[in-house]
Amino acid sequence: MRVSVLVPTFNRKEKLEKCLDSLIFQDFDGNYEVIVIDDGSTDGTRSFLEDMGKNNEILKYFFQENKGPASARNKGIEESKGEIIFLTDDDVVMPEDWISSFLPEYNSEEIGGVGGYIEVPGKERSVFDDFNEKMSKEKYGIDNKKKVGGFESPAGGTGNMSYRKDILNDFRFDEKNFRNPGGEDADLKKRICNAGYKIVYLPVKGEHLHSLDFFDFIKNSFTRGKGIGSYTKKWNGLPKSIFLLPVAILTFLLGYFSFFFPIVFLILVFSYGFLKTKDISDTFFENLIFTSIYWCKKLSESIGVLMVYLKWN
Repeated sequence: MRVSVLVPTFNRKEKLEKCLDSLIFQDFDGNYEVIVIDDGSTDGTRSFLEDMGKNNEILKYFFQENKGPASARNKGIEESKGEIIFLTDDDVVMPEDWISSFLPEYNSEEIGGVGGYIEVPGKERSVFDDFNEKMSKEKYGIDNKKKVGGFESPAGGTGNMSYRKDILNDFRFDEKNFRNPGGEDADLKKRICNAGYKIVYLPVKGEHLHSLDFFDFIKNSFTRGKGIGSYTKKWNGLPKSIFLLPVAILTFLLGYFSFFFPIVFLILVFSYGFLKTKDISDTFFENLIFTSIYWCKKLSESIGVLMVYLKWN
């Protein structure tokens, strides 16, 4: 078998159904399997997948007690039969040519992985989604050009990625140090690139069915901070976020006690939809909004990083 697609899931039955529809009906002539690893869901995911599997030969289902996405993906790798392992998340919808777009790039032994990017659809986007897209383009180089490189390659996120199975047999996800989502994909990519393999980035977009509101954004930033802490702790580094913690806390306290910052921040966020229709790209208002969001993000990340370091130290 040429391809195995792995999807870890936890309590996202409705979004998972849309994800699987996009995977089962891929425009690909070869044999492939879709493996769903249920990481202890309690929302009826198990019965839904068991019923769905009765009518879909390519769908394989495995259940495990909740151990986190790194463990779930390792379980999928163990059960897979494909030569190329495709990775995505349970809240991502893939284009029908996803598999057929990636496979031709495996034309050399030095190519270890091929990946794309994910993005919230335009009509469902919030100001926080726009902020994340802007950061992805500026920090990671997400654009419409193919790129081949090492760890600096924009590809690598497990929402839209693939690796050769023979490589994953040697480099599994580190479920010991990455119990929660965040950082485990960068850690795997770093170890693979350190072994001399190249990563191909293709501008192939997966639709992320998770638009962020303020509370989701703060929660995700906090979780990301824990991932950053776990990653840098493992690789003997000190994250930049830890140095931003005093500044972020000071900014937050000044804003909180003055009442000015939170009021302005809320006005800007809630007026963003209107301002966006007025073509405010790269204007003062957009920069002001994104700067405010940036510091909220850094504060949340720094707290997550600090929790990891305090626990491990």
